[in-house]
Amino acid sequence: METMEIIDLTVLPKQGLYTLEEYLAIEAESEERHEFHEGEIQQMPGNTGKHELLVTALIALLMPYIRRQGGSMFGSNLKVNLPVHSRVAYPDISIVCGKPEYANESQTLLANPTVIIEVLSPSTAAYDRSAKFGYYRSLPSLEEYILFEQDMPSAELFRKNAAGRWELVEAENGILTSVALGCAIPFADVYPVA
Repeated sequence: METMEIIDLTVLPKQGLYTLEEYLAIEAESEERHEFHEGEIQQMPGNTGKHELLVTALIALLMPYIRRQGGSMFGSNLKVNLPVHSRVAYPDISIVCGKPEYANESQTLLANPTVIIEVLSPSTAAYDRSAKFGYYRSLPSLEEYILFEQDMPSAELFRKNAAGRWELVEAENGILTSVALGCAIPFADVYPVA
């Protein structure tokens, strides 16, 4: 399992672990993004242009479906609260089919994503596929977890079935179908032509 780099925060010298409240205060003042992992604060790696192009293409493609459903879509600057694991993560895209709920008054911690999308980069792919997916699965609201490859037109969609088990749904003919979003996602509309 791949982990992210743990940083030394000289802004708030501390013996031991940080509380969620301390983390949120640090994050509100920071120019960089950090995730909260059981009292440790971990710096997020930067994204490449290719990564950001895919995220932007996905947001542009999915926004009409989300609006029609009366849902909300958030980019990578909104944190998702994972209280069962005492963690906070920054997904590339978080979608709520319905009304967003927050775990804090300042509405910086999303509590009820229906779909989470991650674009896999070489530095985070193993983590996104394993441990991070395990943390996300603890969210009762989550129905689908979608992973898009950064370097080739390929994606994996994990869907929670009626029994509460997660199943892998593969793309057919370059099209990934999201039941939660009620739409098809053609790779040709997401990946730039080489």
